[in-house]
Amino acid sequence: MLGKRVVFEDPRTNQREEVVSRQRVLDIPLRVVVADTRKAIRDLNLRGPKEIGHIVRDRFVMQNEPVFARTRIPVATVKRYLEAVFGEDEIIREYPDLTPGDIAAARSFDGRIAA
Repeated sequence: MLGKRVVFEDPRTNQREEVVSRQRVLDIPLRVVVADTRKAIRDLNLRGPKEIGHIVRDRFVMQNEPVFARTRIPVATVKRYLEAVFGEDEIIREYPDLTPGDIAAARSFDGRIAA
């Protein structure tokens, strides 16, 4: 038994399958799955050159507030830091996913996003 399922090993193929559904049972070490998932998440979070300094709106991200592409960092937050005379390095220290290009985009952002 595997969990609460009955698993049969077919002597002809040496493959395991669940008795009721006849689905194959794979033995994949959990550490492999975890490592692959972490890598996939890292890859999803990488920002390409086209996304640096690019401001977007998405109704499913931060209630449609303008954010930097591929982040959830509101442009308004960075603008407030700039108004409070924070330097570029200080802002990037607070938000390591941002780049100088993003800070420059925030400086010149007037609330409009090109379609």
